Amino acid sequence: MRFKSRLPLVMAACLLTIAAPRMAAAQIDDAAATSLEQQLHDFLAGLLGPAAKIGERPVHIAASDDHFAIELPVGDLIESAGGNADAANVTATAKPLDGGRWQIDEIEMPSPVSFAMPLPDGPGKAEWTITMDSQSQRAMLDPSMATATTLDSTINGYGSAMRRPDGTDHTRIEQMTSHMTFQPTGGGRGDVLQDLDGSLLTLNTVSRDTGPVSLSAAKLHGVVHINGVAPAQIGPILRAALELAPLAANAVRESNNQVKPKDAKKQPGSAKAAASGGHLPKAAKAALRSALTAMQELATGLDEQGSLEDVRFQTAGFSGHAARLSSGMGMSATNGKLSLRLRFGLDGLTSPDLPEGVIRDYLPRHFAVAPRVSGLPAAEVMKLLQRALDSDGNDPGLDRQFEALMNKGPITVGVEELALDSGPATLKGNGELHVISKDNYSGEAHLATTGLDALIRRANTIPELKQAAPILIFLKGIGQQDGDRVVWDISYTGKKLLVNGNDVSEMMPGK
Repeated sequence: MRFKSRLPLVMAACLLTIAAPRMAAAQIDDAAATSLEQQLHDFLAGLLGPAAKIGERPVHIAASDDHFAIELPVGDLIESAGGNADAANVTATAKPLDGGRWQIDEIEMPSPVSFAMPLPDGPGKAEWTITMDSQSQRAMLDPSMATATTLDSTINGYGSAMRRPDGTDHTRIEQMTSHMTFQPTGGGRGDVLQDLDGSLLTLNTVSRDTGPVSLSAAKLHGVVHINGVAPAQIGPILRAALELAPLAANAVRESNNQVKPKDAKKQPGSAKAAASGGHLPKAAKAALRSALTAMQELATGLDEQGSLEDVRFQTAGFSGHAARLSSGMGMSATNGKLSLRLRFGLDGLTSPDLPEGVIRDYLPRHFAVAPRVSGLPAAEVMKLLQRALDSDGNDPGLDRQFEALMNKGPITVGVEELALDSGPATLKGNGELHVISKDNYSGEAHLATTGLDALIRRANTIPELKQAAPILIFLKGIGQQDGDRVVWDISYTGKKLLVNGNDVSEMMPGK
């Protein structure tokens, strides 16, 4: 699951860590408040660049007893990114502590907050409104990065609505709690760990293909761990976003209202040209290049896991229930090589709308798959992205450069886990393919199943499964019995396919 609240919280912790002034906690008065405002103004101006148009007082700070009262107007920032916003201020109290640390309490996000952006696929705008019934958020910051920075949040009654010309999407979560830590590791970097729990998620939307769609979950949970985060790299990414957001909005407006498809190629400023990257302004291209470089240096690794429990869904007259849905993603960069891992899991799928029979009987009780790609040369991937940015979308050299990247192997494409529990049978396996070049590759896999004999017997008696019976019998024949399991050890090398040591190359398609 990808919980939308995670990334802003992670970014917020990093920004607060580098933004909180390194000011001694000697006194709290109007002069100190004015000094803090100036420090934060200079920080934000350098961080966001001229595109943000932050004004003379992007942050309002006032001395109050033993703390400072802080107000951050957010409407101007949203509008500088190309949106239209109607929002109050973000407010908080900040109390300086010993050792240069800061205690931030009573953090209040505006509610409701709304903003609008043009749609990329038609006329009109998409309007978002976000509400929170109540919220409690606080942070402990150490700008020196000598000790941990923490951010804790509890939000009750979170709701969002996105209104489009063809319908409205509604999302509500009754309660979300989050604890996040930025733990410094030295060298200007740190590890970010966030743990998120929620209850009573509901989602209602309208799909062009299936009509109304609704989904609910009794519980949601997520964990994200980002290794080696460099807060100093956030600036170029934000500056690029602020440079590009108005361009994207203008391109969408132009595509929807002004440029006809047959004329799009003729106009240098058209949406198609802007989308290709070939006609972006020089300043925007420079910002995007800086952002790509910063993203490469932003972190050394990411691991994210999420789950929904007691999930109910309904769409196109069909309803169902799943005991658990889960997903995960991991990325790392080691010794100049990139790797990506994904995972998806489904447990306890049922549907009262399915008639009794083979389809209901063979709904998977458990399914999991975890694909992986590793060995991608980071430098070559970056060169490819940079060339794509500089091209007009028709650069034949991109294909050659991609082919050259594939020849920088070995690149490994694999499945770390495959599991299926359906009917009388279970299947488990894993495998990987090693790509040395586009014409040179090898691989191996291990598969094991239980209940295969029972599945063959059912296939011979159930009309809907009879076409599968010959395939199942063939698989049984080339398998190897190991107790109650049938096992297939598969390898491919030198254009030979071996199953349990037996050459079955001649059985391959095209032979």
